[in-house]
Amino acid sequence: MQKKRIILLHHVPEQGGGTKSLIDIAVMLQDEYDVVLCLPKGSGTTVNYASQFGIVCTELKTPIPTINAFSGGPSIISRAFIRGLLNYRKVDSLVEELMSLNPDVIIMNSLVTSIIAKKIPPSVKIICFIRETLIRSPFTVLLRSIFNKHIDGVAYIAEHEKRVFNLKNPLQVIIPDVVKPDTVKQYGKSEARVCCKLDQDRFYVLYMGGSAKLKGFDTILSAATNMDSRACVLILGNIDTGRFTIKNAIMHLHNPGYVGFLLRVKKNLKRLENDPRICMLGYRSDISALMCASDVIVFPSSKPHQPRPCIEAGIYGKPVILSDFEATREYFMDGYNALVFSPNDGADLAEKITMLMHDPALSDELGEHNRLMSAAKHDYYSIQGKTLGFIKEIVQ
Repeated sequence: MQKKRIILLHHVPEQGGGTKSLIDIAVMLQDEYDVVLCLPKGSGTTVNYASQFGIVCTELKTPIPTINAFSGGPSIISRAFIRGLLNYRKVDSLVEELMSLNPDVIIMNSLVTSIIAKKIPPSVKIICFIRETLIRSPFTVLLRSIFNKHIDGVAYIAEHEKRVFNLKNPLQVIIPDVVKPDTVKQYGKSEARVCCKLDQDRFYVLYMGGSAKLKGFDTILSAATNMDSRACVLILGNIDTGRFTIKNAIMHLHNPGYVGFLLRVKKNLKRLENDPRICMLGYRSDISALMCASDVIVFPSSKPHQPRPCIEAGIYGKPVILSDFEATREYFMDGYNALVFSPNDGADLAEKITMLMHDPALSDELGEHNRLMSAAKHDYYSIQGKTLGFIKEIVQ
């Protein structure tokens, strides 16, 4: 019997947590379905990564329309937001390109691409994996209407998002993020530090957000300026230092919040130049050794945002420190498997880092509880079964 074809639509070429989750879903489905990833131009890194799992990819010729209405998303007057909406002018060409692949099901890997749903022929089932943390905004009514009328199934990564969106018609399920077991390699801390060429006697803080404003790049730099000299922040992700200039700040005067971010980062990068309290490592596809070498993983998001790095930390039995938002308390409880700090407060974050540095027993306790939380809520095989059951119910 011929397999049903599922298209997984992903709207960004950059690597990140959403891309990892995209590959996770593709791998879960590929034994039972004919899976094709549809990606924007310039997604070579994702294509190469997906090919390791035997996943077929195609880079779309037509730009993908988006409506970036989520917590921490771009300002509605930003170029990114406006460009995403303007791409809707070519939505018919995009749908024609997608339909040429003869899909039975289209899975949108993000809320932001749902704007194209009403253009998809009714014969094709539409599922959306909402990976963003939702907020109430002027666009919520529009999005809710699109989902209730044109989307057959919705998967949320947390109960909070389901409660905020409050949909009536689609089939709905909670499918949290997972970590594929065969991507995890366990090392002893000393062995991992030798492998990563790190000092044995430093206290290492792992930050995996690159230079993104949402991920709190300015906050982690501020924390580093307040940290003990024995501590060091390992910064993972691509850092475009050319963004943090007075010229670029002037070009974004229409967006005061972003200008403030640029100037804060510029100031702290200058203060931390040649400072051993930070170490920029760039993008890494394999993070196992760095996870094992680190003492704590931090996720200092500026807005509510579900923290995949903190879930990954649990697989390695590591404690986490994250911004205190109601949306993240479902999986990360202060004093149980995490410590929280006041959002955007680098001094408070530094204080929590220092607390763990001087209290190994607390650090070990939080790490063990985070391991138990990840095992209970983010087990790959149980989530795979739940995902397959959800897809099957919609397809049939």
